[in-house]
Amino acid sequence: MKERYRAPIPALPEGRFAPMPALGKVDFTVPIDGRIEEVRDLIREARANGEDKHFTVLIEDGEYSITQIAFDERDRDTTYRSRDGGVVLNGGMSLPSEYFTPWKKNANIKVIDLTKLGLTADDWGRMYAYGAFSTADKYDDAVGPLPCELFYNGKRCTTARYPNGSDWLKLGEVIDNGEPSEFYGVIYEGWDQLRNPRGGTFVMDQKTAARAASWASLDDVWMFGLFAFEWADMTTLVKAIDNQSGTVTTEYASHFGFEKDRTYYFFNVLEELDEPGEWYLDREAGLLYLWPPEEAMTPEGDFDGARIDLSLGTQVLITGEGLDGLSFMGLTLQGTRATAISLTGDNLTVSHCLVQNTRNGISVAGYDNTVTDNTVRHAGAAGITIGGGDRETLTPGNTKAVNNLVHDWAEVVMTYQGGLNVWGTGNLAAHNELYNSPHLAISFGGPNQVLEHNLIYDVCLITDDAGAFYTGFSWVSSQGTVIRNNVIYNLGSGGHTPDGIYLDCGHSGLSVLNNLLVNVPDNAIHLNAGRDLDVRGNVVVNAGNPVAYPQGIRDGALGIKKKSDFIHLSGESGSMWKDLEASPWQTEIWREAFPKLAAYSTDFAGIEEPSFAATPAGSVVAGNIFVGPNPPQYAEAALRFSEIGPNEEYGVLRTRNYWNLLGFEAIEIEKVGRTGGTP
Repeated sequence: MKERYRAPIPALPEGRFAPMPALGKVDFTVPIDGRIEEVRDLIREARANGEDKHFTVLIEDGEYSITQIAFDERDRDTTYRSRDGGVVLNGGMSLPSEYFTPWKKNANIKVIDLTKLGLTADDWGRMYAYGAFSTADKYDDAVGPLPCELFYNGKRCTTARYPNGSDWLKLGEVIDNGEPSEFYGVIYEGWDQLRNPRGGTFVMDQKTAARAASWASLDDVWMFGLFAFEWADMTTLVKAIDNQSGTVTTEYASHFGFEKDRTYYFFNVLEELDEPGEWYLDREAGLLYLWPPEEAMTPEGDFDGARIDLSLGTQVLITGEGLDGLSFMGLTLQGTRATAISLTGDNLTVSHCLVQNTRNGISVAGYDNTVTDNTVRHAGAAGITIGGGDRETLTPGNTKAVNNLVHDWAEVVMTYQGGLNVWGTGNLAAHNELYNSPHLAISFGGPNQVLEHNLIYDVCLITDDAGAFYTGFSWVSSQGTVIRNNVIYNLGSGGHTPDGIYLDCGHSGLSVLNNLLVNVPDNAIHLNAGRDLDVRGNVVVNAGNPVAYPQGIRDGALGIKKKSDFIHLSGESGSMWKDLEASPWQTEIWREAFPKLAAYSTDFAGIEEPSFAATPAGSVVAGNIFVGPNPPQYAEAALRFSEIGPNEEYGVLRTRNYWNLLGFEAIEIEKVGRTGGTP
């Protein structure tokens, strides 16, 4: 897309968060030298003695070192809060800058002996594999937490890597594909029972091979790769490098095998600590090496009041199940390689919190819960996750994620880690702002979810075949879900071509209404062979394709083989039929709620009937506005079995003021993103 259009971003209130509620009567106070658990236990004792009321606990401003604080059903109807955001709960350690000294081999690099701070190898731990498609669970003693990480003034430092920065290497010729689970739809029999499958071998380019030959040791040298698809990340130890042939062999198998020209890099290599912002930990000696970011150094080469944090925690910082009426407000949580807050229960609230430098941010599930006005940033994996409700009875969870800011997530595990994840039944994600991620922004599944008024930009930056909104692989799981009045713009980078709203592999029964999508490199709205989709009132500007509606699921049912075929999904023994059979789609509750779903046919003798589940039938794609050089793409079966058009189609607009087009006013721009309040 050489031409770029701008998106009309609404003018939102300064700060864009609702004000933190005023502090009322305080029942208990946690002093800076105290422990939250002690106050929790005092409240438990008071309730046991018959004092049944709402308790407010004020945590005095300051930083608290914690491992984990656990709550249960005894801790109902209590608020834990700061005065105005001045409380830090830290699962890690701040490293004193005065303990760093210049490294004798390179004065730009500073070194600190962690053992002099009282730390041991048990604190920083060993390296384990990670990635959304990691195969570590197939190997003996290979599963564990994320590695400890270093943060400089709140930003994640880069473990010494080659090549530097955001550059990637490309796989050369694949010599041995190893023992993958699947390669282009071909499932390897016996994978479930296989232990310690063979890794793969491929050729490095000459420059990389020469570089690798200079490393003193391959002990604990790792690779991060998108080895087969640009949406499937994993890490593996390096097993061997053959300097003569220029090949590298991985310790772990790639889930989908290896393919020439896919991307990877090496990391955890001391010799590659060669630019500002990189670091390396000698786990045997306890020596941590850091080349500080240039902007953080004084002309004399000293640290300039920098805060340097090492994430040590491996447990959820605040956790609990069976909770009722528990609230956390105005807290900063950081420094764990797990999730910051994970709660299950009813009437729970997490608000005005800052979560940073963790693996995952906030996870809340149950009924009538609220996650609002929080910031999650620099998460190694996912941002905010909500769930709740009952699928069988379609009882809504009424759990809400509203008015949150999530940015710079999936910095370690790079794929399928939503900034916002919505699961369960009947929950709401609204007025959130999400930006800067390598892969998807909002991941979702489950019936009757509402995803509305969210502002999403600069995501799917290094991935293809991806979407800002993403779900897939079921005719039944997202029935009744609505995606409406969202603004999505400026996706992809560096030649990557993601989608905007991506309903993958037959996902059906959703509504996509009144969304604005601007500068989407591939398909703005990708209806990947689903059915009973309501796509109306959307405005698409400058997309590779404004709408794509292929028929791969139908082709799979027909037995049509392609390189990436769908037969294993929708062929006669395919997984989607099994998913449908295991669902409550034929119960009275579901038949009444989703009459189109109730009419599905599973009879392959009627494969040409519109009711056959694998047919892209019953959809409406009409009343949309498409602006740009390329027309929408509809498969023959979509045109035959669904209602396509009328839609307004324009070429490149010279004025680019597409918001003046008739019909644009249906999009509620003024309500998009963080509005400073909750619906």
